[in-house]
Amino acid sequence: MSIDAGARSYLVSNPGVAALVAPGSVVCGGELPEEASYPAIVILSEDYPEPTMNGPPTIMRTILRISVLAADSETENGLAIVKAAASAVVKALHYFRGEWDGVPVKGAFLEQQEDIVPDEETGIVGVGLDFTVWHRPVP
Repeated sequence: MSIDAGARSYLVSNPGVAALVAPGSVVCGGELPEEASYPAIVILSEDYPEPTMNGPPTIMRTILRISVLAADSETENGLAIVKAAASAVVKALHYFRGEWDGVPVKGAFLEQQEDIVPDEETGIVGVGLDFTVWHRPVP
């Protein structure tokens, strides 16, 4: 399993996140499907293997770029929902150490959090979260 799929599985099963975001609205590596409900979470990943002189890397550094999105930027409710969902994601992932669907995670750390400017056409508002995740390579 890939680290982003493992993170998705972990977030979907986390009670704090699941209380705010439907499982079908948490996706990896792409755009939300048309039928997705909001709030929604989109997970993108960038892998950085740590080089070693002794063969294949034994640890990987992955940047997870997580966008937490809500559909209503016109009211305080839309912003409150996206902030609550982003907070639940941070609470679930920041300082996590353990396993995500068979992927041994040595540590996950929030590196950056920023508001996503509302889209003028769709009204979608969001919060961007960047996590550094140290983990064992997945065969």
